[in-house]
Amino acid sequence: EDSGCFWRGMFYPTEPSMAVDFRIYLNSCPTLGTDRFLVEFVRREGCSMAFNQLFSKLQASFLEQDMVTKPDGDFVSSIAELPSPFKAEDIAWENKFASEESSSSDSLPRPLLSRSTSVTTNTTVDDESDFDSDLELRCSDEDLFQPLYAMSKSEFEDVHVQGLSLVVHEAKRGNAERMLNTCPAIVEILVERLGSSGHSEVRRNACTALCEFAKTPETHEAIIRAGSLKFLAEVASSPLKPATVETQRQAAGALANLCSNKDSVQAVFEAVQDKVAVFEELANCEDSRLTQSIQDVHRALEAF
Repeated sequence: EDSGCFWRGMFYPTEPSMAVDFRIYLNSCPTLGTDRFLVEFVRREGCSMAFNQLFSKLQASFLEQDMVTKPDGDFVSSIAELPSPFKAEDIAWENKFASEESSSSDSLPRPLLSRSTSVTTNTTVDDESDFDSDLELRCSDEDLFQPLYAMSKSEFEDVHVQGLSLVVHEAKRGNAERMLNTCPAIVEILVERLGSSGHSEVRRNACTALCEFAKTPETHEAIIRAGSLKFLAEVASSPLKPATVETQRQAAGALANLCSNKDSVQAVFEAVQDKVAVFEELANCEDSRLTQSIQDVHRALEAF
């Protein structure tokens, strides 16, 4: 039976903006033997130059270890040197995204052979970005969320940006409570980043993550206990500036989401009571999204 598996990965070069989301597919080749596989590298999104650099390194590593063969079974390293780049008909692997023209999601190629996953764990993760709708990606919550937590607590700010952006992504998919159960200190890391970092993207992602977490009432106790309200109130009531307005929107949104739970309103009231005058001014500012969140907080506190 034709079978195989795939790996989903994120590659972070020096510049965070160059992050690459990629897949590596391992497909069996039963017509060529049980020990033969076709390996496909697919860039889903991100910098094509960074992807090609990664592919070149992997290609060189495979060749150095005599892992690449021609269809007749001869190892590439043991035969005459092939022209570069290698052609798909000459060796049993291919870089599917060597050019920008094929980077459109509409033109994503399917692997050449059918396959089935061989990984069995507790949780099924449905990823709409995967073009094989009938293929399930199975991994445990620890496998899924612990790397994001580790990136968020890294000593390097560019790694913080990438880690926090992935935390935001998973929280927007409704996984906030699962992340908190798997990584109980994740909220404390978000608050620490918000309170200590001067990096605008780190602060924006931390506020956005807290805003998304606060949409789930089960996370409110952890958010409040971590001391986030002081920082959220400070950011939400700061002077309106175009460069930081999205961070301010997310902070106000987090407070508004917390106010949706009557058990959390008391803590929000204590955090913003000395900023009521500023909030009243912001409630009439020109930014409609910020205004909406501020007004939601106002209504909740008035009812309280």
